Amino acid sequence: GPPTLASGSPSLTPGPPILTPGPTILTSGGPAPFEAALRSSSIRVGGEAVAICSYDALEMSENGEVESGYLILAPGDCVKVLSEPMEGHRANRSKKYLYGSVPGRANGWVPADFLKSAVGGC
Repeated sequence: GPPTLASGSPSLTPGPPILTPGPTILTSGGPAPFEAALRSSSIRVGGEAVAICSYDALEMSENGEVESGYLILAPGDCVKVLSEPMEGHRANRSKKYLYGSVPGRANGWVPADFLKSAVGGC
């Protein structure tokens, strides 16, 4: 089914929304908001990219079991790009993933649309 808010319902206050850190909320039913930016970006294998939002690395397999091998991201993390973006499977939360490394931390799969190119490096 469609994703739901993990932390209650939003309050209705006048004015622009106030952005606060919280769970990553993904939507379905259309292209990812950053997909167009990814297509026109210069993210390349061997290059670096910066995480533009948090990612909890919690993914399920197509048979409903928790999958491992994904990399937790925080906004601003520098990711060394180790593969071209590849299509996810039906149960993945994003359409495309690439394999990357956060230097000094870990390697793993990350949603390609959660990254932007770091021209000249991080």
